[in-house]
Amino acid sequence: MSVTAASREPRQWRAGLENVRETMTVRALVLSGIFLVAFFALYALFVHTADGQRVDIGTFGAVTEVNARWSDYGTFFRDQLPLAAAALAAVLVAVAWEQRRLRVATIAVSFFMVTALASWGLKVVVLGRPDLGDYGYEWNTFPAGQTTIITTLGIAILILLPLGLPRAGVVVAAFVLAIVTAGSAVITFAHRPSDVVGSFLLVGAFAVPAAAASGVKVVGRWPLWIGGLGILSLAAGVFALTERWQQEPTAGTPTTDLLNAGTVGPLLSAVGVLLLVYTAIAAVTPRKQPT
Repeated sequence: MSVTAASREPRQWRAGLENVRETMTVRALVLSGIFLVAFFALYALFVHTADGQRVDIGTFGAVTEVNARWSDYGTFFRDQLPLAAAALAAVLVAVAWEQRRLRVATIAVSFFMVTALASWGLKVVVLGRPDLGDYGYEWNTFPAGQTTIITTLGIAILILLPLGLPRAGVVVAAFVLAIVTAGSAVITFAHRPSDVVGSFLLVGAFAVPAAAASGVKVVGRWPLWIGGLGILSLAAGVFALTERWQQEPTAGTPTTDLLNAGTVGPLLSAVGVLLLVYTAIAAVTPRKQPT
């Protein structure tokens, strides 16, 4: 091989890497925009229409008996999980800093702070909740703050994990804890279902570009069927909500069963959105971990 040819190889490799990064950036921005559009569409539909507020608050009636039995546990989860996750994230930030992974640490911390601030600002300052009669509320609760925080911390932890550690178990744990936190917010009557689904969409809007900028394999290479499962779950949730939308006004039927006509739609929708968030993250991050 000639010296000229040999000198071209590193340049070609760097050019190819830059093309990949540019593609990832464009893809991340497009996906982030989709999540933001969905966030505001959900807000308009479930907060600014009487039927949307009715369907949303109907879930409270469906979990009345569940609230009586599990409210204390739900409150405990909502209060303690963010603290535990924040402590773990702080340790991982220190480890990343010690390992001189300064960019990763900066991106993870910035992602958490910006997302948490955006959630608070949108809920308290920007967005409102109109009084549309029987289903009105004194103040806006969209999006759910603690759900935003625990979901953001879970993704930040995945960004911060040391490169050699397996991620599958952490991905599953972060996913489950996000769903548990969201469910706890609903069964304790702190938030409506649309509030927590909105939180997932808002986190997705910031998580995708943050993951792309980190340059690490955040959640691994997810097979196509994971995204397909997310779409199916979301479609089933939307179908169930549509059925309730067309029903006569009702506060829901009290039951001790957590999975009932009033909760299946919101639960499937939340699971579907969160699966799509993680799939979008996988779509904008490397298939192999950088060395």
